[in-house]
Amino acid sequence: MSGMIAQKKINGDMELPAFPRVVMQLIDMLRNPNIDSNKIEKALRTDPIVAVEVLRFANSALYAPTEPINDLRHSISFLGYRRLHSLMLGIATKVAGGKLVHPRLNELLWRHSVASGFLTMYFGRELRLDHETAFLSGLLHDIGKIAVAAVLARLEKKMGIRVTQEDRVVLVEIHHETVGMAVAQHWPLPEAVVSAICCHHGGEAPARDRTLVAAVELADRLSYALGYGSPIMPFDVFAIPALTRLNWNRELAEEIYSFAVPLTVAELNALTT
Repeated sequence: MSGMIAQKKINGDMELPAFPRVVMQLIDMLRNPNIDSNKIEKALRTDPIVAVEVLRFANSALYAPTEPINDLRHSISFLGYRRLHSLMLGIATKVAGGKLVHPRLNELLWRHSVASGFLTMYFGRELRLDHETAFLSGLLHDIGKIAVAAVLARLEKKMGIRVTQEDRVVLVEIHHETVGMAVAQHWPLPEAVVSAICCHHGGEAPARDRTLVAAVELADRLSYALGYGSPIMPFDVFAIPALTRLNWNRELAEEIYSFAVPLTVAELNALTT
């Protein structure tokens, strides 16, 4: 099965996950700062799944509304167009994955991605990175896994076989970074996010993005340590190589973890229950 996936990459025969139609429509709209918010609300109402995700994020502690937000019009004005643009990209991963990927694996991928997004954002605050870019980079860093999982699902159906959950996780892990590069070129993603997708396992990122990529790499590993994602062997969260690239010693890491971890756990509980 691994050989078949590799061959599809070589042949360029990799069917990549597509954005939901309404997400593509909204991304185009949100590039125009003068777009009428009524048109955005109308577009959101055509896809209840995307609309619900927007409301979930608007009410999360990430954006900390002073009172509950119960309608789309309020959520649009509260979030603003730039934040909404970022959320459209993130929500697309969940919606696309839900249509293409085995439900259990999609849930693992989504929890890991969201946890990584929040952790990267909190690390980014300490590093003086743009908050929205940091959040989006962490959220989308493993987008290649959705594409690999989707290929697996199609191969299983075509060949009439069943891959175990353990083998599915291994195959996704092996191939996701190179496939992620293809997705990054296929989707309309910011350059910094592309760097995070392509280089978060220690690859050489452009100089301008190295701090961001190190923050994503740290968030990725810490997210696994917190139990978000497929189970892995325990490891020392103060010995992650990205800490060295960020020039964070153990004392500073402990201080940052002490607030970033509880906030992330709270966010995940709010968004996934």
